[in-house]
Amino acid sequence: MLRLHDNSAYVPEDELEALPAPVNNPGGKNDGRNRDDDKCDVGPGVSPTGHAVYLPRERYYDAHEQRYECRATGVYGLLDMSDYNKGRKALGTNTNDSTRPPGMNEIVAQGHRPANGHLIPAAATGSGIDLRNLVAEYKETNNPYLNHGVEKEIRKAIKSGKHLAISVVPHYRNSSSGIPTEIEYNYGTIEDGTMKHCVITQSPTGGTTRGSANCPGK
Repeated sequence: MLRLHDNSAYVPEDELEALPAPVNNPGGKNDGRNRDDDKCDVGPGVSPTGHAVYLPRERYYDAHEQRYECRATGVYGLLDMSDYNKGRKALGTNTNDSTRPPGMNEIVAQGHRPANGHLIPAAATGSGIDLRNLVAEYKETNNPYLNHGVEKEIRKAIKSGKHLAISVVPHYRNSSSGIPTEIEYNYGTIEDGTMKHCVITQSPTGGTTRGSANCPGK
């Protein structure tokens, strides 16, 4: 992504080829907490197009669940129009009730509604069944705050035919919780040569944003 600052030598196709090819390793399931090697996944996962990489989750002790769990650590990718999920009929339609990231039950216990939060959005073909791409979000943070904010810009960028460089990193201030306190987005289109740095702080009523002056939601 640093090469975005020097567009003269940038060839988008080279970056696409540099990303890992898809592997036959669905991974990212809840049985990761039962591994005996202190790991959660055998390695990273990839989106169906191979343009997004889901990093391995980290093991931690969840104070609410009172057991070891596995939480997402981040994703990165170089997305284009082929990643746009035209068949998505509604928010979260590629998730299911059995695939739930840690922290969902904790949000319910707080008296709030949880949502399966995609790091790479579902509209950009981000997986809703690979837990390496999912975090627990408050319902109002997920929609409308993110859906009408940074995720709207992500959708607009890839639908425009441009190449979108993106990384999304959840930050957990509470070391014993699966609920990200903040979600950090760095993204920008290769053709425009600009990047945004937007950090969303979750709250039951939506969220707040800090970072670049033109971040949505500020």
